[in-house]
Amino acid sequence: MASTAVLLDRLDLAKYPFLPEAQDYVRSLGLTLDDLASPAGRSVIERARERIEAAIERRPDNYLSDDIDVDVEILAFPVAMLLLRIIGDKVLVRRFGVAEGKRASHFLEAEPIEKLIYIVTRSFGWNVRRLKMHVGPAVYEFAVRFSDFVSNVPEYRGLWKLVNRPLRQGWVPVTRHELARMAEEAVKKYVESKCSEPPPDNVPREVVEVAEGLRSLWSKRSEELGLPKTVKVKRLEDAYPPCIRAILEDVMAGKNVPHSARFALASFLLQIGKSVDEVIDIFRAAPDFREDIARYQVEHIAGLRGSRTKYIPFKCDNMRSLGLCRWRCKGVKHPLQFYRLALRRGRVEYEEVT
Repeated sequence: MASTAVLLDRLDLAKYPFLPEAQDYVRSLGLTLDDLASPAGRSVIERARERIEAAIERRPDNYLSDDIDVDVEILAFPVAMLLLRIIGDKVLVRRFGVAEGKRASHFLEAEPIEKLIYIVTRSFGWNVRRLKMHVGPAVYEFAVRFSDFVSNVPEYRGLWKLVNRPLRQGWVPVTRHELARMAEEAVKKYVESKCSEPPPDNVPREVVEVAEGLRSLWSKRSEELGLPKTVKVKRLEDAYPPCIRAILEDVMAGKNVPHSARFALASFLLQIGKSVDEVIDIFRAAPDFREDIARYQVEHIAGLRGSRTKYIPFKCDNMRSLGLCRWRCKGVKHPLQFYRLALRRGRVEYEEVT
């Protein structure tokens, strides 16, 4: 459904720099790469550096003071992505995407209904319309087209599963918070897409120096967190079922995987003999990693807390229903069965189901 035109000011463009209007405004300023070496350009680089540093340190960067230079704030977003393209670290890109997504959702939740609809439809091409529906304590103010909903859910569990919410003629009701949360995912995808392009050849030395400083900061922070620099496949990992390998690769690459995937991976690794500390170390690459929370959750799965029950991974059918498996493994109904068969036979036949 087409969105009704909404009057946006430059502060809106600073809040939502992924809007087409923001991109048009940046082009209208005519800023070139050489301009970034000027005093005015350096203030933009500095602000871009601050936003990347905030992402590295997981500090919220969603406060716009009354005396900000709005043009600098708008330009800092594409310049930050230029810096990330120069650095060329996918884990850092994802971390920045998560931070920018959370920043956008913070602002979106406070917007009037019509402006919120306009921003998400203009930015992401979604079909969204107004709604007023009460289901228990939930108040659904919006309805999102089915295809847009399933393409942007942050995880496949709980109320994000379609079976757990009403569906009306191809439209999925969502709350204000849920719509903003979906936008958070879309912004993250937008950042990852834009940062996948190689940097231009004629980047000024001043910009490269800032990128190198950020690279050094990120390298130091990565070492402190124990993040892997490369994904190394050990011999036993060849026996992991494809669903577990896919989750493991996403986690090691710094992707923000859903809680159901984290549970499946942690319970599998614990069942095959990995220690709690070894499992926690794997999750250090997650963009929202907190050791205290991770340790509590992994120890709970390991049966060291709560009911003292050591949990096992989901069965294959459940993995598929959660959107965590797209493979068919011959003679296998459980990820642990795949692992044991692979160790005993040397291989297990499987195919990807498209």
